[in-house]
Amino acid sequence: GVWTASGAIADVNVLLAGLTFTPAANFNSSFSIDTSVSDGVAPALTGTKVMTGVAVNDAPVNTVPGPQTVATGATLVFSVGGGNAISVADLDAIGNIQVQLNATNGTVTVALFGSATITGGANGSATVTIQGTQGDLNATLNGLQFTPAAGYTGVGAALQVVTNDLGGSGGPAQTDTDTVAITVTGYDIAGRLHHDVNGDGDVTNDGGAVFAGAGVGLYLDNGNGTIDAGDTLVGTTTTDASGAYSFTNRALGTYYVTVDSRTLAPTGPGAYN
Repeated sequence: GVWTASGAIADVNVLLAGLTFTPAANFNSSFSIDTSVSDGVAPALTGTKVMTGVAVNDAPVNTVPGPQTVATGATLVFSVGGGNAISVADLDAIGNIQVQLNATNGTVTVALFGSATITGGANGSATVTIQGTQGDLNATLNGLQFTPAAGYTGVGAALQVVTNDLGGSGGPAQTDTDTVAITVTGYDIAGRLHHDVNGDGDVTNDGGAVFAGAGVGLYLDNGNGTIDAGDTLVGTTTTDASGAYSFTNRALGTYYVTVDSRTLAPTGPGAYN
C-alpha cells in the first residue's frame, strides 16, 4: 500500500516519529519500504529501506468440547460424529507436534493413526503422550475414549489436553492447555418394604401394608457373589411412610439390600419381605 503525509516540516517529522508498520499475519519474509520526499519545487528525494522478516513461533490451539457426562462402567467417546471431538491446530508447525492427554479419575485410550506414536505414558492409563503430524494426531484424537475409574462417581473427573508444537518452526516451543470437565453418574437402587400380612407370599393382596421407618442397609459384594462378612456396607437409610427406600448414584457393582429386623414394628401373623 501507499502512505502519504503533507504539512509543515516539524509536524511531518512528529508524524514520522510515530509511524509503525504491521506486516500481514504470519508474514515472515524480507521486504522493502520505498520513500519519496518532495517540497514541490526541487526534484523528489527517494530511498529504499530493506527490512528483514523474522519468524515468530505461533502457539498451537486446542479445540475441546464443553462439560461431558458418562455413566459409571461406560466409556465416553470423543468424536466428530458425536459432536464432541478434540482437535489441535498450529498454523506454522513444521514436522511433528505433541499432545499429552491426562485423565483424572479415569483412563484414556487412543487408536493410533498414520505417523502418530506413543512417546510417553501408556495407552489405557491415566496419561498418554503422542507425537505425529497435525493430520495424523487429529485422526488419532477422533474417537479417543475416556473410561471412568472403577467404583468412581461424581463431578471430579476430567480430561486435560496439553499440546506442544516442539518448536519445529523456530523459537521456543509453544503450548496450549485445555481441560474438559466430566461428570460420572451412578445408578439408583430402590425398592419398597412390603408387609405380607396374611402370610401367603403375595403382597398385592395385603391392602398396601408396608413397613415405615425400617432400617435398610446396602452392601457391596466383595467379588465372590455370596453374601458374607467380606462384603462392605456402603450405605444405610430408613424407609419412608410408603415403605420406600433408595440409594442413589452408585457405582457399577453387585449389591445386597438388608433389613434390620429390630426396626420393624411388631405385627400379627405374616412374613417380612
